[in-house]
Amino acid sequence: MKHTPIDIEYFIHGAMCIHYSGRCMLSNYLSRRDANRGGCSQSCRWYYDLYENNQLVNKENDMPFSMSSKDMSLVDHIGELIELGVDSFKIEGRMKSIHYIATIVSTYRKLIDAYCEDPDHFIQDEKYRLELNKAANRALCHGFFYDNPTSEEQLFLLRDEHPTQEFVVRVIDYNPQTKLAKIEQRNHFKVGEMIEIFSPYHDNYIMKVEKLYNEDMEDIEVANHPMEVLYMYIDYPVQANDMGRKMSK
Repeated sequence: MKHTPIDIEYFIHGAMCIHYSGRCMLSNYLSRRDANRGGCSQSCRWYYDLYENNQLVNKENDMPFSMSSKDMSLVDHIGELIELGVDSFKIEGRMKSIHYIATIVSTYRKLIDAYCEDPDHFIQDEKYRLELNKAANRALCHGFFYDNPTSEEQLFLLRDEHPTQEFVVRVIDYNPQTKLAKIEQRNHFKVGEMIEIFSPYHDNYIMKVEKLYNEDMEDIEVANHPMEVLYMYIDYPVQANDMGRKMSK
């Protein structure tokens, strides 16, 4: 790559198209949503009956057929790609939630920075994979990174959506003197619950919700109105657009 006069971009994380080179016509044909222009209806993940010579192949009690791959994740191979001379990394997230995008992008950002800071002493910590799993949609695989994927990298006859940790807070502003964060509520949470604040700029911070106020600075116990602007005491210098997820029990 040292003699290649072009920048190299490499896809490292996200959903993969089951069709050859991503050239899907099923979505357009079945739902009039163009897969090659960002409108994919993921018709490969739908359930289908299979016929051969006009005879139904899958029986009444069989699981309907679907054709879907596991998601791509090269979290364990970023150092190798950097050393190969890759200029930029691509993460699929066009139709994902901001919680998913923030979790995945911030994790890779920290991983890339940690590797570049000291490549010779970098240790591939399991914490990066654990962080990605907090927003995972499906099981993960390395795609074509080493060789051709086998049936183990596919989800034929199987759905594999994984539950994620619940996104509850987006930080709007923070006052370091009062330690009050102006927040936007995203899902139900209340005083006494544990929240994990995450960001690409600092380590994750786990806290117990101790003080919560409405816009009139009145004490409240529960945040239960979607997109409501509130104030929350956070004894940590968070930044605008940091996010908080409810800790799994």
